[in-house]
Amino acid sequence: MITYNKGCFGFWLLLRITGTTWPGALAPGFLAAGISIFLGLYDETDVVMRNRDGFLGHPYAFQLFAVVVGLLVAFKTQSAYSRYWEAAGALQNMASKWLDGVGMAIAFDAAGDASCPYLYGESWERSAEEIPGNKGGPDHQRYVAQLVHIASLLHAVALQDLRRDHDLDNLVPAKARLSRPPPLPSTSWFSERSIFSEEHLSASNRNAKIPVLGGLKAQERHVLSKDTTGQPLSTAARVAMVEGWFMRRVLARQKFEQGETSKTAPPILSRLYQVRRLGGTPSMDTSSSHSTPTSFTMVSRVFIPYNTAANSLAFGMGAAEQIAYDHVQKYAYAISEQGVLNVIDWNDPSNPQVNSALAYDFQGAKLTDIEICAEKGLMFIGSGASDKTQPGTVHVLSTVDRSSPAAPMSRGSLTAGPLPDMILPNSDCTKLAVGNEGEGDYDTSLVDPAGSVMIFENSDWTDLTSTVKHTVTLDSYTDAELMANGVHLPLPLDAMAYWDDQSIFASSLDFSAARATYSSAMERAMQRTPGTWNLNIWLGQQMTPLSL
Repeated sequence: MITYNKGCFGFWLLLRITGTTWPGALAPGFLAAGISIFLGLYDETDVVMRNRDGFLGHPYAFQLFAVVVGLLVAFKTQSAYSRYWEAAGALQNMASKWLDGVGMAIAFDAAGDASCPYLYGESWERSAEEIPGNKGGPDHQRYVAQLVHIASLLHAVALQDLRRDHDLDNLVPAKARLSRPPPLPSTSWFSERSIFSEEHLSASNRNAKIPVLGGLKAQERHVLSKDTTGQPLSTAARVAMVEGWFMRRVLARQKFEQGETSKTAPPILSRLYQVRRLGGTPSMDTSSSHSTPTSFTMVSRVFIPYNTAANSLAFGMGAAEQIAYDHVQKYAYAISEQGVLNVIDWNDPSNPQVNSALAYDFQGAKLTDIEICAEKGLMFIGSGASDKTQPGTVHVLSTVDRSSPAAPMSRGSLTAGPLPDMILPNSDCTKLAVGNEGEGDYDTSLVDPAGSVMIFENSDWTDLTSTVKHTVTLDSYTDAELMANGVHLPLPLDAMAYWDDQSIFASSLDFSAARATYSSAMERAMQRTPGTWNLNIWLGQQMTPLSL
């Protein structure tokens, strides 16, 4: 909050620098004024400018300038308000969730019985006294005091993190009656230029100290000040540390001490840990409000040819349809839609180089995907047939050895399904999953092959004839079953019927052959999952032992 001192009839506001934008406009303003004075004093320019029809016959330029400036001002103001209210809402959510968690922890530990169904908390005798034969530990009243103190400290260090306050002296014991902090003195013409300067923020933090129930204990101050190496702890690390204290205190009560926490049903008790986590998420979200947005810095750039000629650079040729990186030998590989595997030397990330002498030509094959098994010196490349509705191929090649660079050598190939568009090895590279897209082809009628997933198994891929192949299709599912499970089918049977019979394109479309052989296996199904789109392959129990 900026405190304004209006002074005499608001005169001091005109001279105020802190919190205003006009100082930054002085330089361009003086420049514009200088240009205007020069043009006004130069006689020939003045003659031209006075001829309105010859110099500027329409006010459109001024209108356009006013519109642009107005939109910029409105946009920036709206962005600032949106960012402020987003942070304020997350801050309130953080406090409410942590308060909810403390309330639950207190209620779960309070005792009661059939004669007194309400949990009186501190006043209930079973909670206030240690019971012989129990686990020991503090009574309920002392436990509540510990919880409230830790929660108050957690909220305080979170606020310090949000306002970039590293000084633990700004955490003070809470009083029974809180007084409003005095306003900061209004800065004058000679003050610092920004309210976000380190000096102004430090003064503001010292002026508005944060109360902590029970105060900051000497041992807590010692732990929160420095890490085990003697380096100062960041404010974010303090939040994580105190949050851990809260969790460990609750767990210790549940496992080792007296009280009723351990008798609370686990499904109910788990809610306590959930709201604690929900309080931490807004804390991290809110911290981004004071972070300066940054962008990526480009380290290097490399142009990849679409075939074996080093100068074959052209837009739209699909030179990098898919890429993969060998972290062991430090080579990157790019497959092109023109059927060429290019090798890029990435030993120096600031200066990558395409080595055309190492390129591998697949003679125009439709390359779809590439994966690397760096530890085994292998790469797998998928390619579709010239007729994409026919079975495709997975090529197995060796990677480039940096000690003696030579073009990748083929170890053979595996027959996959129509258009193997995605391949993925498992962690030890003994199995390879291949997603066969089965994309349809339309000429005078639709030919739409079935999609499938194949699992290839081989211990070291030296003898591809010993490879074991398993195929899983979608034949056992109907459109209705898939859609009932939230799967989006791009072209189900009903859609085919519509396009073939009712569409305005019916005269040029013929899906009758595809309808006659249709099954859900012909679909490339997409299922919505929280946060992302995932290719959904519906596998039967037969695939359980083949899981990657």
